[in-house]
Amino acid sequence: TGRHTNTQRRDGGWSLLSHWNIPPIRSEVNLQGIPGWTASAYCDSTAYYYSMSERKVINKYIPPNFDPERVPRGHRRSKHHTVRLMAPFSMRCTTCGEYIYKGRKFNARKENCPEEYLGIRIFRFYIRCPQCAAEITYKTDPKNADYECEHGAKRNFEPWREERAEEEASKRRREVEELHNPMRALENKSYDAKRELDIVEALDEIRTMNTRLERVDTDVVFARISSQHLENAANVDEVKAKEQAEDEAIIREAFANVQRQQQQQEQEDTVTINTNELLLGASASKPKRKLDPSSLGIFDFQGSIPVKFRDEPVREELAAARLEFRLLRNTGSAVDYEILTALKHIFQRQLPKMPREYITRLVYDRRHDSLAVLRPHGVIGGITYRVFPDRGFCEIVFCAISSSEQVKGFGAAVMNQLKEQVGRVSNGRVKHYLTYADNYAIGYFKKQGFSREVTLDRTVWAGYIKDYDGGTLMQCTVVEGVDYLNVFPMLHRQKMNLVKEIANVTDCAKVYAGINAPLTPEQIPGLLQAGWTPEMSQKAESARRGRLYEMLRPLLNELQSHPAAWPFLKPVDGEEVSSYYTVIREPMDLASMDSKLEGDQYKTLPEFIADFNLVVQNCRLFNDPDTSYCKNATNLEKFFQERLRARDSHR
Repeated sequence: TGRHTNTQRRDGGWSLLSHWNIPPIRSEVNLQGIPGWTASAYCDSTAYYYSMSERKVINKYIPPNFDPERVPRGHRRSKHHTVRLMAPFSMRCTTCGEYIYKGRKFNARKENCPEEYLGIRIFRFYIRCPQCAAEITYKTDPKNADYECEHGAKRNFEPWREERAEEEASKRRREVEELHNPMRALENKSYDAKRELDIVEALDEIRTMNTRLERVDTDVVFARISSQHLENAANVDEVKAKEQAEDEAIIREAFANVQRQQQQQEQEDTVTINTNELLLGASASKPKRKLDPSSLGIFDFQGSIPVKFRDEPVREELAAARLEFRLLRNTGSAVDYEILTALKHIFQRQLPKMPREYITRLVYDRRHDSLAVLRPHGVIGGITYRVFPDRGFCEIVFCAISSSEQVKGFGAAVMNQLKEQVGRVSNGRVKHYLTYADNYAIGYFKKQGFSREVTLDRTVWAGYIKDYDGGTLMQCTVVEGVDYLNVFPMLHRQKMNLVKEIANVTDCAKVYAGINAPLTPEQIPGLLQAGWTPEMSQKAESARRGRLYEMLRPLLNELQSHPAAWPFLKPVDGEEVSSYYTVIREPMDLASMDSKLEGDQYKTLPEFIADFNLVVQNCRLFNDPDTSYCKNATNLEKFFQERLRARDSHR
């Protein structure tokens, strides 16, 4: 045996045999110099080593000018490798200002940092801004169980991080105080013990309350809540009826003033009107006299009698500094961030069908503005919108008022504030407002001047506003010269001016003498002058319906106004759902039922019930049971059956 190392021969080559100094085989072999060797053993060993060298490929030829340093090495493994990740925090690109929300996915490059924390490896990630492709780097922070933004972006303000840092700083200050002040440590222990007792008492109270609530009948609670909703609806109807009664009283008072003035003038002129002239309406041919506006009382707009407008509660709170409309944007300040966060929570509560992440992204987007309604205790509602001044329109993205502050005029007030603010900021360039309204908000937007008829050219807004499935596109066009902050007083003045003109040019305020004898309609004083014709009586007689119509009309109105009826209000569009009429052979909807009812095609109640059941059956046949359409059909069917049972119980 020997060391398996190669030695160099004189001729520059390499040989294993030269290491053991074994001479090559010759014809004359002298074994005397090698003790214990025979000729046969010598030949066997020489052949063995030659065969071993060939088999192990050790005896390779290496040229004399071989330089191992010049041999090319393999590619070194890169210390970077690509990973798929989501942004661990919200940030804003410092190059273009693009907002990158938490959870957005990126293809990032990952590398190991040379530093460590308590043996925990730190990683660095490289991503690019989706807007400008600028490089953004951040790394892990094991010390705080967080991430640290290094370059290319600025982390958004997060109030909970400030609170956490403040709590940790307070905890450290307390430990330092207790270390150097034993009395402070004793006081802290006493405070902690008292706080624990208070917590235990609060928990006992909660347990007691839960035990008491377990014995409450849920059906009774739901019935009470339903009754409260009905009472609130009744209160709204009472307020509307009261406002209408006040308007009628104002008009009657004005007409009474006109009548008194006419009677005084007639007495002064000693004009006698006989009965025949009254029956023939001869007094209507008398020349009209201009009225003195001061005699109209409430119509004297210098106004001795105050008039309460619909937005009066909002005006009172603004005057008392209990209400504020604030225009803001995500500028990075803590105050704006706090208000936007509260407004975002209201949108998420009032718009449950809208994805929460989508609401968050648009509210915090720097391209969107928000108009918030503030009270001393916090935010009660607002509007998030985006203005396109170069294209002349504004998109209303979200609009909501807290449920506890509705039916108080805040919705109309914030919309009027928006029109004034946008008009002033855009220097009058924005004339149109567009929004996608769901079925619950269409009525509100109609009251604010919106219409389903979009007159703005599609090329102006298509591709710029966000499209929502199930929403209705509505448009509002502002009128130049209108002060939308004082729109209700303006409408009241127009109404009163119109009433004055009617009183000046007609005898509608004239009070005629009573009728003692039976007369034909033509002989009733003032009826012909009011524009009555015999055809009106014929139409009124023909318009009378039977008892079945009087019973079905309110029922169908309730079905059409039910929140779950929006998929069934009109026939299905065959262009949008091409396979519907292939599957459904007998289509039916609430609009078709309305047409049949108005055309007196329902002769019995079972015919009406059969058509409604056909609406529900078609929905369940075409849609899957888990879809919102089937759920709405079930709710509407339940409501319909309840109304039928209530009708049977009252018979």
